[in-house]
Amino acid sequence: MNKNEVFKRRMKKTGILIGSLLVIGVLLFIIASSGNLTTDDRIGQMISDYGKGQENAWKNIEKNIAKIKEEDQELGAVWENIMNFWSYANTEMEVQLDKVPENLPEDDSFCVVILGKKLNDDGTMTEELIGRLELGLAIAEQYPNCYIAVTGGGTADKNPNVTEGGLMGQWLLEQGLSENRLIVEDKAPDTVGNAANTFSILKEKYESVDSVVILTSDYHVARGSILFHSTFMLDAYKTGTEPIEIAAGVGYYTGEESYESFELQAKGVRSVAENCGYFKAEGEGLSEDVMVGIVAAVIGTVSGIILITLKKKKNH
Repeated sequence: MNKNEVFKRRMKKTGILIGSLLVIGVLLFIIASSGNLTTDDRIGQMISDYGKGQENAWKNIEKNIAKIKEEDQELGAVWENIMNFWSYANTEMEVQLDKVPENLPEDDSFCVVILGKKLNDDGTMTEELIGRLELGLAIAEQYPNCYIAVTGGGTADKNPNVTEGGLMGQWLLEQGLSENRLIVEDKAPDTVGNAANTFSILKEKYESVDSVVILTSDYHVARGSILFHSTFMLDAYKTGTEPIEIAAGVGYYTGEESYESFELQAKGVRSVAENCGYFKAEGEGLSEDVMVGIVAAVIGTVSGIILITLKKKKNH
């Protein structure tokens, strides 16, 4: 048998070996990838995907929701609801700018949540925050049975003795709001904490409330609404209670032409997930498409190295 025939046989065997390795590698990847992404990973992926791709990310989001439902049907439904609302808040939700919403309940089943804003250094409220309060007071006057919640901890750089919620509540009382309608959340310095504390207060002390109106500045309505909605959904799931719905979004007009960035929204949703104790907000995992690409690249590289090595041997 001459050298060429020997080489051809070796190449044939090598080709079979490489083909087998490719098949085995793909099969192993499929098996491994079906189990190596945890629920935390999939939730992190969804948050990251929507934050980066918005409506273009729905194919991957739906895939991850389906996988989560296989593990926990109820949790999958919760996250499906959260992701759908996130999209709705940015694309379809009608925001009332400097207007009192119509067709809200006439009883005490809803609460207007007025979100705070960083105080001036001396501990006084900004004009923007007072504008939110004036709009909230107008809603309270049109719906005399609803509750009014104000939120925000201490954020004055040079006055640690005051809080956003405390000053907001005091202002409303001075304007004539009845004390028994006022709810003050004055502990949390950010929206995620405001949402968690507000949910706890409403569930513990105001059982009649099943929906809220989110009142903030125009640019903050989408982010504020999704952070409250996701918190309400996850805390309800965790405590086995009914979630509190977001009935409407109301914006104090500042002239801003757009909402806060999707990147900032995604950061907030990750913080909500972490704050609720279920998920690793810092871990997004690799998407399955990326993992497929990595495996294919590795296999292709190894195969190329083998072929180059064999060619070098032939030349020698």
